[in-house]
Amino acid sequence: MGPPAPCTEYRPMPGSEESQDAIIRRLMDEVRSMTGFSKKGWSYSRAFDRLLDAPKGYLWLFAVCVANSDIENGGFAQYFDNSTSIGAGHAYRALKAAGASNRATALLRAVKSIREKGGESLKCEVDDALAADLSGAESGELDDIARDYSSGDRNWEALLILHLTEYSQELFGRRQL
Repeated sequence: MGPPAPCTEYRPMPGSEESQDAIIRRLMDEVRSMTGFSKKGWSYSRAFDRLLDAPKGYLWLFAVCVANSDIENGGFAQYFDNSTSIGAGHAYRALKAAGASNRATALLRAVKSIREKGGESLKCEVDDALAADLSGAESGELDDIARDYSSGDRNWEALLILHLTEYSQELFGRRQL
């Protein structure tokens, strides 16, 4: 008997009717509080810096949410022009760990494409693990990759919430989200 099939739909824990959107909003409210979102001088760069010392789940959620927002609204060109791309490595690892492999692969391809073009606007830090994955990735035109990103893993939010919930002790330092 093999491993169970991956979940593709978020189902609230028994006794909890909180939707995945409500969980994301609640966790992002915690992120905003941790990063001083409403304070003067707030920036994505400072937010990422502050989240480096927080439990990894907050960093991953923030990186994925801001990446998704930029990419869905203005494609990879907007993402790499904005300071949100500083979290590309974290977003990639979160999507990959959650099983949103199509989005993770598209993000990796976009990073590689930007780096091949000189990477002047690439603000993301490339650590050894990301560099190893980059070496095997295909590149391409950013508009095509953005379409692949948007059309792949339509259930990415459910996959992310399932992963964050399953590993909440490791990722957030608490048993339940």
